[in-house]
Amino acid sequence: MFTIDFPFSYLLKITIPPAKEEEFDKILCISWPFPGIIFIFWGTGFLDDYLIYVGLPIAFVIQLIFYYT
Repeated sequence: MFTIDFPFSYLLKITIPPAKEEEFDKILCISWPFPGIIFIFWGTGFLDDYLIYVGLPIAFVIQLIFYYT
């Protein structure tokens, strides 16, 4: 079940900032806008589908750079 659930829980973690105080992570909240805004624009129809395939991996790389540095 972990292999099925992991991609969805990872996307949830990086696109939605935590609401509970004990789950708060400053670095994650700082890097949230990169993938979060791309998902918001895609969900509202402002981005074409092909931009998701290019922009989202770039956003993940930027987020990983911010998270680990």
